[in-house]
Amino acid sequence: MKINMLICKEIDMKVYTSIAVVVAIAISGHAAANTTIVIQNGNENTTTSNQNDPSTSGNFVIFTQTGDNNSSTTAQTVNSINSVINSTQIGENNTVSSISQFDTTTSAINVLQNGQTNLFFAMQSNTMTSTSISTQNGTSNEMVITQFESNLDNMVVTQTGDSNIGVLGQDQTSNTSQILNQQGISNVVGGILANETSSIGIIFQDGTSNIADSIFENGSGNYQSTIQLGLSNTSFTKQSSAFNNTFNLLQDGDSNDAHVVQEYGSDTSIEVIQLGTTNMVMTDQTGSTNEAGLEQDGLSNTADLSQDGDLLVAFMEQVGDSNGATITQTSTMNTASTMQMGTTNTHDTTQVTSGNSATAIQVGTSNVGTILQ
Repeated sequence: MKINMLICKEIDMKVYTSIAVVVAIAISGHAAANTTIVIQNGNENTTTSNQNDPSTSGNFVIFTQTGDNNSSTTAQTVNSINSVINSTQIGENNTVSSISQFDTTTSAINVLQNGQTNLFFAMQSNTMTSTSISTQNGTSNEMVITQFESNLDNMVVTQTGDSNIGVLGQDQTSNTSQILNQQGISNVVGGILANETSSIGIIFQDGTSNIADSIFENGSGNYQSTIQLGLSNTSFTKQSSAFNNTFNLLQDGDSNDAHVVQEYGSDTSIEVIQLGTTNMVMTDQTGSTNEAGLEQDGLSNTADLSQDGDLLVAFMEQVGDSNGATITQTSTMNTASTMQMGTTNTHDTTQVTSGNSATAIQVGTSNVGTILQ
């Protein structure tokens, strides 16, 4: 038995030594040549690499698969120069499906999947120094990443847990960054950045069955941050055709819902904080240089805020249970503030002319207020 163990160890050492020698030889090859390294340890693993276009040079692909029934497919073609794909899969039934880099220079994709039945798809096209770093640890994770006609883009994705799904997209953007981190079970996130410059999107979810969806389109200098802690929280954000928009959401609790839309505006900003259970926020800003803030702490509170105009400012704060507040502002240079503390209070503020200011404070139970200007 000891002799067999020593023989096995000696064979393993020889195998690893041979692998190290092969890698060293490949790396030390001619600088203008493309390089592909495949290391597979297990059963029924498959890899496919395509770097045969005459316009490519200096590209590097390395596969490392340990386990059974893993699959990887990569392609670096059409003017790809000095780009890198590094794929590592440990476990069973993992799939890296079609990692592609087209017309890229010094772009890099790094993938690590550790678990079972993970799926990863990535594409970088017409990009320079773009980077995609992805890590999936767990079971049944799924990820789709796209970077198209962009420069200095960066994506960092980490999913740890079971049944997580992450979808990220960047289209014709420059200096754009998306960071996604999901920890838990059955979390879902989707993010799209299109025609953007210097935009940043950060989503962090720690819990179970949280859903976050974010879309940026046709803008510049946008910033979005979504953090959801707890169980079954949902968040939807849309910023479209706008300049220097800012969105910041924090939901800590269970079954909270936030719906935010900023569209056709400039320099708009929204911040939402919800702590508790089954709270709901609805916001909509269309215009220019508008600002909104909402805070809710308690159970089953609802807030609805709508602004369409210029130089509009609105703030809501509700602490307690089953409170409801609505602010609607149009025209220009209006400010509105609503604060409610207690239970089952309701207030409605509507401002349709210019230069108005409205402040509402309700403390107690079942108070009702209305402001119309």
